[in-house]
Amino acid sequence: MQGQQNQQTRASIGCVLDFYIMSNTEETNPFANLDSLKVDQSFDDITTETVYTHISLRQPSPQDFFRVNPAEDSRERFLFLKYKDPNNMSDDLYLVIPSLTNQIADVPGIRPYLVVTAVARPKNVQFIWPVRLPNSAITTGDVWATSAQVLIKEAETNWIRKESKPGIQGFMGSRAKADWPEPVFPELSFKEMLEIAIPAERIIKDQSNTVVRRLRGEI
Repeated sequence: MQGQQNQQTRASIGCVLDFYIMSNTEETNPFANLDSLKVDQSFDDITTETVYTHISLRQPSPQDFFRVNPAEDSRERFLFLKYKDPNNMSDDLYLVIPSLTNQIADVPGIRPYLVVTAVARPKNVQFIWPVRLPNSAITTGDVWATSAQVLIKEAETNWIRKESKPGIQGFMGSRAKADWPEPVFPELSFKEMLEIAIPAERIIKDQSNTVVRRLRGEI
């Protein structure tokens, strides 16, 4: 009887040892072979490529210190329709195909804009800034548009913040006093940034566009 119990005990111990050995192979336990986990001394960093899934089409916020890319191939003039969405009262911009302007000349809010690329501190957050070009029909001077042009020029070489104050016509700029490093602009081309910032539903290609029909009172 005692001998049979000893045999059962040895068999149980053997099963435990077999399980321990099997569970500590390199396939089941990565720590079984530490050499496979060691990092070479020459290892520095993992090379990655930034993938941009969102780029804002907006003005700099009142709290943004920003810089504008001075490169000529990072800006262009476009036509936009400024539309106030009745659902959220936001001012939305719709890119207008120039060949369509004669057909929708009766639609209010279509103006030429200078579109520039910019980044905001502290993380070099990229955005596209559409700046309305001055309206020559305003005989007293289009102060808001012209002052924005001045800020663009200033932001090409300095970190600035765009401000507007009650009782003062036009935008004002505050230059940062800190000695911040130069901006890091995205490696994306201007075309690639536009494709991300302006989705297809924000492009007016014909007169059947919903916003155009709303402004004409058709729907």
